[in-house]
Amino acid sequence: MEHTLNVPGSFANWFEGTNLVAGGDDGDPACKETRLAWESAERRTQGRGTVIRVTGSAEVMKMLAEYGEYCLVANKDEPIPSEREAAHKVIKRVAALLKQ
Repeated sequence: MEHTLNVPGSFANWFEGTNLVAGGDDGDPACKETRLAWESAERRTQGRGTVIRVTGSAEVMKMLAEYGEYCLVANKDEPIPSEREAAHKVIKRVAALLKQ
């Protein structure tokens, strides 16, 4: 079953800088699947911000939530409130999607 997740632009900006998006983790099939889903995602302007609509398997959604958790940990030293808030949204949205 495929799911579609609206990823806030602040998280997307942070996520774009990860090794996963760069393809460095393609040796892991889940990472590669997530990268490919990210690359084919639809970018939309919504209000004053950007939303990335990612469609993929439950594994892709779990990987995005995992990176949301990583974003929260990685930003503890230098908190960027918009990234942290967006990471929380990704985690909550993935949890809700996977309950369906």
